[in-house]
Amino acid sequence: MISASPCVSIIVPVYNRRETIKETITSVQKQIYQFWELILIDDGSTDGAESIINSSIRLDNRIHYFKRNRLPKGAPTCRNIGLSESKGTYVIFLDSDDILAPYCLEQRVTYMINNPKLDFAVFPMLLFKQKPGDSFVFWNIQTTEADLERFLSFDAPWQTSCPIWRSEALRSIGGWDENALTWQDWEFHIKALALGLKYATPNFLPDCFLRRDESEGRISSADTAEPRFLSRLGTFDATYHLLKKQGLLSGKIENLFARLYFVNAEKAALLGKRLVVQAFIKSIREKKFCEGIIYPYLNALIAFKKMNVPFTLSAAYRFLRIFLPVSLTQIHTNLFKHTLNPEDQKQIQALLKN
Repeated sequence: MISASPCVSIIVPVYNRRETIKETITSVQKQIYQFWELILIDDGSTDGAESIINSSIRLDNRIHYFKRNRLPKGAPTCRNIGLSESKGTYVIFLDSDDILAPYCLEQRVTYMINNPKLDFAVFPMLLFKQKPGDSFVFWNIQTTEADLERFLSFDAPWQTSCPIWRSEALRSIGGWDENALTWQDWEFHIKALALGLKYATPNFLPDCFLRRDESEGRISSADTAEPRFLSRLGTFDATYHLLKKQGLLSGKIENLFARLYFVNAEKAALLGKRLVVQAFIKSIREKKFCEGIIYPYLNALIAFKKMNVPFTLSAAYRFLRIFLPVSLTQIHTNLFKHTLNPEDQKQIQALLKN
């Protein structure tokens, strides 16, 4: 047991998670390290999740429940409310359908105590389908590439629940962007890197689990709705200007941003979202990102989409892409591609049974 016993605040936004929230709460209660507070912020659930939460609160006074009391709706607002209510030395953001391994807090707090100059530390995560241990696929793996460049390359090296934050350092970066409808985690973690927070990525056992079947896609109509595209554009612009202000816009970073803008604009063009494409083109032109190539290509896609002939659009897409530079179109990611080694798999299975 850790002698200092600092408290860890675990902040969880909740929206219609009746089927999973109990399991998430239980994973916190099963921690070897018992000095924690669990802060649940309801974003307006209508499925009875509140009754599940209240039943847990009656049995454990370390669990605290709040309802979002201001706009805008969304996980970023809930996380900021949770942060304002937290009292812990350390903070972990946990999603309401994900799970902490029993050794998670002990492993993370011990590491932070032993490394007092760190503002945060990032720990490995595994995917799971029905219960932790039924899949040993990593969220992502460590590489020799710079983490900032990986975030900008569609290869996010970690997910929301992977870091443990020193609370004073966390508050210094200004919280989550409450206006972002999508890519909030991406923006938040890049902001921490851009503002120079000190961190490490220790090569420890994975200690948190993301509920996801890696064989399934997650694209929905909501993900491709016009407001979400435009919100994403605003997030890209804000992140670009932050990195520029911090003197971090190298030639490589500029090229990675160009690809970010292009890939999202291309997706919007293929869906026929002309206003979204125009908004992206305006931003691309302001930054002088290969506008001589991107502009006619995107407009050609819009024109073929307007014809409403799927084969024509598909053929045009394949043909026109030949003329684009590889730096815009080629994407490599390690997400969901690597599996934990067999020896560590057995160790985790044994720890989960205890």
